[in-house]
Amino acid sequence: MKTAMNKIAMLVKGKLPNFKLKLSMLLVIIVFIGSTQGMKWRFREQHSFKVRYNESAALRAKYPDKIPLIIKTAPKSTIQDIDRHKLLVPRHLTLPQFIYIIRQRISLPPTSPMYFFANDAALPTTSSTMDVIYEEYKYKDGFLYITYSGEE
Repeated sequence: MKTAMNKIAMLVKGKLPNFKLKLSMLLVIIVFIGSTQGMKWRFREQHSFKVRYNESAALRAKYPDKIPLIIKTAPKSTIQDIDRHKLLVPRHLTLPQFIYIIRQRISLPPTSPMYFFANDAALPTTSSTMDVIYEEYKYKDGFLYITYSGEE
């Protein structure tokens, strides 16, 4: 939550280079953060920390060039839910490439707005690789938890 608020403050002050957002996106972020506080992750509820940690460690050992992540739609989102919630993605994949893959899996047209969040923070739509995003936003259990939403 603190990271998201810091980014919003930096955005308002104009201190985020190459991170231009329209007022509508800023409002979506604020509404999204408000609706995700205390958001429940079914995967976390169904499996103990030890089981999740061991699973992510095993996946990272078996597939060292991939990142284990859990993805789901935001509460109250009108965008279709994805068919699989646990994914392994290549470390070198850029965020725009990842967004493209998710759009394809849920059959969302390119004209529909879509926003991605990790730990209640909006992910920048830059060419950051999933490896960089993973290192910044991974949870203690070794999984990267990503939520997506449309413009509601």
